[in-house]
Amino acid sequence: MPSVNRFVRVASMALVLVALAGAQQYVITDLGTLGDRICVALGVNNFGEVAGYYLDSSQLSHAFFWTKSAGMQEIKTIGFQGGLTFAAAINASGEVAGYYTGFDNLQHPFLWRQDTGMHDLGSLGGDGEGNALGIGDSGQVVGTSYTATRQEDAFLWKEGAPMHDLRISGSANAINRLGEISGTGQLRNSSVYHAFIWTSSMGGHDLGSLGGTGSQSYGLALNNLGEAVGISTTKNGLERAFRWSRSGGMRDLGILSGGNQSWAYGINDSSEIVGASFTAGDNTTHALLWTRRAGMQDLNSLIPPNSGWVLTSANAINAVGQIVGGGTINGQGHAFLLTPQSARNTGLK
Repeated sequence: MPSVNRFVRVASMALVLVALAGAQQYVITDLGTLGDRICVALGVNNFGEVAGYYLDSSQLSHAFFWTKSAGMQEIKTIGFQGGLTFAAAINASGEVAGYYTGFDNLQHPFLWRQDTGMHDLGSLGGDGEGNALGIGDSGQVVGTSYTATRQEDAFLWKEGAPMHDLRISGSANAINRLGEISGTGQLRNSSVYHAFIWTSSMGGHDLGSLGGTGSQSYGLALNNLGEAVGISTTKNGLERAFRWSRSGGMRDLGILSGGNQSWAYGINDSSEIVGASFTAGDNTTHALLWTRRAGMQDLNSLIPPNSGWVLTSANAINAVGQIVGGGTINGQGHAFLLTPQSARNTGLK
């Protein structure tokens, strides 16, 4: 199955006030890194707690959990020392879902809690291999796991119950408060993958694609209104960020000026969408924000030009509009947290 983790996203802290008139202003917090390579934030909850990963000198990823009071801390593995860990999502309770490398050298899905640490979620009957990719506020976890027949299926995990097979060949990537799940699944009798939304009453619903028959799409995030976002190939084979709603179907969100491809990674209940897009020359990506009012904006245009930052990908956005992602500051790969100035003025730090 094609990877759905495309966006594959405290040494110091700097707060910078944006002074761009006529647009939403942001304060940027440098989350730093625990490694000497790249660091990317992938999830943020409504309290501003953040989860993500960083790469060490051997290019192995390590999961992290960040809070304003304690800074960045590594999420310790239950696998072998030096093994891979990856934090994909965080919920309102500060619980983190991701995957780690076990003693068998396979990736295993985990749920991490601050008080009890990392817990292996098991599998769908295979050898234990799988990835946890999303987590709901009630602690439900979704992801992908191998079955006894070595088929990679989307799963739903709940506390006290065995892992549930959604009977979709693919991955579940996000779950909302209604228990709706978005993900990517393989069409029956086809090698094509499409974004889907799954409900307990209706099963999986194919969201289609922007390019018609033979084009692929990937569902990566979901809000509590049932709106999904992700990536779809178009008729000319290029990838574009999309937003899907029950009333409007799948919509191409466009690209940043000068680019030709874009990707949507996160959405909140205000239908604000974050992701990344190529820019002029298509040599690098810039983090993007899409809103109904302003359309697609380059987040780099909403921070001061002398900040030292280049924001390359925005991966999640919470209810108050805080955005997390990865970029470089003075050439070093760090994770960032953006806080809207309007929210900060109401007391949010």
